[in-house]
Amino acid sequence: MRADPLVSSLLAEVLQAERSGIEHGNTEAARLGDVEPGRAMYALAQDCRRARDNLAAIVGEKRARTKSVGEVAGATLSMLRDKLADLVVTKEKSFRVTLLGVHHGLDAIELLDAAAERADDTDVVAWCR
Repeated sequence: MRADPLVSSLLAEVLQAERSGIEHGNTEAARLGDVEPGRAMYALAQDCRRARDNLAAIVGEKRARTKSVGEVAGATLSMLRDKLADLVVTKEKSFRVTLLGVHHGLDAIELLDAAAERADDTDVVAWCR
């Protein structure tokens, strides 16, 4: 079966969202410390790691590890965000920005689910659900 371009694009987006969830979740957990929001961020990062690894097993490690130009730009922006956040953003706002990123990832998964179902990609649909 030929790869559906929308599914391929959304897979890249979801994989980036999972990588971001790992990175920012761990950063926020370290920043917040051993308090309930910090523990929640750590749990989020662990869930993103599990989800990314499971999706990578479905789509193939090479495809999951290959970064597009957009993903490289996103990683650069994430790095800048982390460096500048300590200087200009409160812990609360940084936490909220991370939650917005999580919301974006969930939206991308919902779109991937619909596109994969349309493309009859049952493995990806199962992962989404």
